[in-house]
Amino acid sequence: MLIARPTPFSFHRCGAPARAWLTAAAALAGTHILSPSDALAQDVQACVDTYEQAQVARNSGQLLKALDQLTVCVKDSCPEFVKVDCGQWLSEIKREVPSTIFSAIDSAGEDLTAVRVTVDGKVVAESLAGLAVEMDPGQHEVSFEYDGKKVTKSIIVRQGEKNRVFRGEFETSVDSDGDGVNDEADLCPDTPGALGADGCPRKLDLLAESSSPATGGSRLPAYILWGVGGAGLATFGVFGLLGRSQEDKAIEECAKKNSMCSEQTKQDYLDEIDQKLLIASIGLGVGATGAVVGTVLFFLSGPSHADKAAASSPGLNLDVAGGPQGGFVNLQGSF
Repeated sequence: MLIARPTPFSFHRCGAPARAWLTAAAALAGTHILSPSDALAQDVQACVDTYEQAQVARNSGQLLKALDQLTVCVKDSCPEFVKVDCGQWLSEIKREVPSTIFSAIDSAGEDLTAVRVTVDGKVVAESLAGLAVEMDPGQHEVSFEYDGKKVTKSIIVRQGEKNRVFRGEFETSVDSDGDGVNDEADLCPDTPGALGADGCPRKLDLLAESSSPATGGSRLPAYILWGVGGAGLATFGVFGLLGRSQEDKAIEECAKKNSMCSEQTKQDYLDEIDQKLLIASIGLGVGATGAVVGTVLFFLSGPSHADKAAASSPGLNLDVAGGPQGGFVNLQGSF
């Protein structure tokens, strides 16, 4: 004999009459009508119990508990109308159960994954992977735990809302320029500075940075000054030789005239000689200054890739010098 379903029937609408009818059905199932099997009677009783409990849980907002109850009363061993109602309620509650996605970030806004999440004291995730977590609607207390730190916040979960993101934010040490000084204490957070200081570069740091191989031209000022010095020394040599030559010419010319050169002629010779010697003196001063300053800058600067390349490349060296008895030119080259 089959149990006929009352029409209309619903526990949450009919209340006590429906409960009495189900109880009677369970009792009959355990004695004569449904089955003489005790196991079957227990199944029917379970259907009756979960049919009622699922509705109570749903009405109180315990949707996850209601889902667990409804998975029992949809079994084939339950009366047909019970299975139909439970199946319908199961579909409805699945749409109503809200879901959340938990995430966490550090002070720089970077995602954190090694974060433990608890909801109302129950662990829901040992680490974060962006997966949704189903929850009952209502107010909850969520705790994020990371690297010995804990962030707790109160949230409201709304019925039917899916994949809402709740984020925990952790204050972590950030060193943007990598100089070992945290940004909160670094007066120059975008420029590497001295460890243990205010995070700003010192003068020696700047000098070391300017002479690093990456600049490729740290010794260029030294080379320029050497070039200027070389040009000055070359000028000294050339005009010194010209002045000495002019002096020898004057002596020779006056000797031919038995030292009868006029005062004007002597003065003309002296003016030409003085002019050339003055230029030579200026060249000597410029050359010496360029050589000294260039040498100082050379030793204060570090070698660069360009320096190493220049040292191994072919080139010419020109040395010009003068003296009381004449001058010389020395030309050296490497190929």
